[in-house]
Formats: sequence, structure tokens, C-alpha cells
Amino acid sequence: MKKIPAHIISIITHPILMMSIGLLLCIKLDPYSFGVYDWTLRWPVVAMIAMMTFVFPLVVVFMLKKLGFIESFEMNTTKERIIPYIATSIFYLWLYITTRSNPEISSLFKSYTLGAIIIIFIIFFINNFYKISAHMAGLGGLAMMTIFLGLQISGTETWGIVAAPQYLPSLVLLVGGLAAGARLDLGAHRWHELASGFVVGIVGILVGYQIYF
Repeated sequence: MKKIPAHIISIITHPILMMSIGLLLCIKLDPYSFGVYDWTLRWPVVAMIAMMTFVFPLVVVFMLKKLGFIESFEMNTTKERIIPYIATSIFYLWLYITTRSNPEISSLFKSYTLGAIIIIFIIFFINNFYKISAHMAGLGGLAMMTIFLGLQISGTETWGIVAAPQYLPSLVLLVGGLAAGARLDLGAHRWHELASGFVVGIVGILVGYQIYF
């Protein structure tokens, strides 16, 4: 895999995008769980969650880069990832606390948020002595969430980018394979760091789902 495509794949599969992607899938394929019949009626919610899970963490990374706390946006060392992990976990906790009692937010998405928080804490702990892949953890969590989403809307008629939600996990796995190849090609991780990250993602969402429900 060439370096430029590998960088592009790494960017579009960045872990801080997974919450926004997960939300769009939930609200697009099952808008009734958000109290509406069309996802566009909940665009303020989409914007708010994107701000908390993507924009705010990204601003923190830019500030760290400007202040010289990290050498690059790739954050190639485990030490550089400590502050971004702490900041991201705070934003995710904030999101969960502010939405957990909101009936207009899907219960599945709330459990996904809780699972994402668990993933971040596990990665933060492991990061102290092992460079686990956050990219694969995010994709593993998204794959697990799409399985629950498919079960939730099984038998219902859906339209959109995916006609059959049961195929979503396979699609995420395909993207995960591309992301793993990109990370290996860039020398960002070794295969066992990628595999362990994917497992952590799956386990985190499973635990979050079990706790919430």
C-alpha cells in the first residue's frame, strides 16, 4: 500500500470519528429510537455530539501541537497520547452524563457511548506499557455496535447507504482490514498491537451494553 493512500485511510478511520459515524448509522437506520421519523430532524443532536466527540478532542490535539507537547499529529509515542486520552475521556463522560436521561437519545447509542468510555480507559491503562492501536479499538467498537444495531432493527424496512443492516458489521470489518493494512504500512503499529486494539474495542462495547441494559 502506498504511503499517501495509507495516510488517507488512517485519517478517515481515526478513532475520534467513530462516535460520529456510529451516531449517523443509528439515527439514519433507526430514527424512531430518537423520537423522529427522519434523521434530519435531529441534526442539532448530531452537531452537538460531533462537537463533543470530534471537534473538542481535535482542538486539544492542535493546542498540544502548538505548545510543543506532541511532535506530530500522529502521536507516534505512547507518552504523547496520554493527555489526548485524558481529554477525550472527559468529553465522552460529559456526553454520557448529559444524554443518559434524555429520552430523545437512542438507548443503543447511550450504551455505545458508555462502551467507548470503557475502551478509552482500557487503552489509557494499557498505553502506559504497550502501544495498543486506538484505530482498531475504535473500529472494533463500531463493528460490535453495528451488530447490536442490526439486531435492534431486524425485520424493519430501512433505506439509505445500507439497504440491509445485517451487512454493516461485514462492511466495518472490511474497512478495519484496510485500516490495519494502512497502519502496518506506515509503521505505526505491529500486527499484535492492531489485533489487541480490535479485541479491546469489541470487549468495551460488550461491557458497556451489558451495564446499560
